[in-house]
Amino acid sequence: MRAHPSRAWSIIFAGLAGAWALFLLPLQLLAWYDAPEWATALDRSAFYRGVHEFVAGLGLRDDYLVFGSAISVSMVLLWWSTGPVMAWLGWSGRVFSAMLLLLAPLAFLSYLNRADSAPLRVLWGSEALGLMVLGVAGILTAVVTRAPRVKSWQRILLAATLPIELAFTLLFGYWPHGTVVGLALQACLLAAFAPRHETSTDGDQARFQSRNPDPSGAR
Repeated sequence: MRAHPSRAWSIIFAGLAGAWALFLLPLQLLAWYDAPEWATALDRSAFYRGVHEFVAGLGLRDDYLVFGSAISVSMVLLWWSTGPVMAWLGWSGRVFSAMLLLLAPLAFLSYLNRADSAPLRVLWGSEALGLMVLGVAGILTAVVTRAPRVKSWQRILLAATLPIELAFTLLFGYWPHGTVVGLALQACLLAAFAPRHETSTDGDQARFQSRNPDPSGAR
């Protein structure tokens, strides 16, 4: 179990995960197919032209691979930002957390193996399965956790992981980038308001139990 990062930094890291996904989204939409007008307009801006020039200057020519695999950064940030909350939730929270972390290498390998001749071609698109498993893990955590002070809204939010993923995928028209924006909003709420491992020091736990004689946290 871990108590880091702090609550403030957890919110910041979750926000950065969403911001990074939003930054990559128009670039990836144009690399994948005929992008919507808003993505095309952003891509023509001076800022994004500078991004393209910077990436080309590094000798990286495959935009689909570069801007696709870069979403792994957001997934690591989501894992890091929600760690203390998931640690508080017990083993089911740790399963959810592990799935978040696993999504990072899975997405990277997926984009790396897009080509028909790639040695691990079977992994292309496998992050979609990983996201679905994460949704199931959210339901599992919401149902089975017996951690004290877990509120109904937190259970509902975790159980809604799959609908959140679906809604933001449809909203932005692409996964996993659009999907991660929704997961980042979920992570921000959890990081800001949910009980977390740092509140489980001996003194605090003792004070909590003195107010509530039931160690399970039921009122």
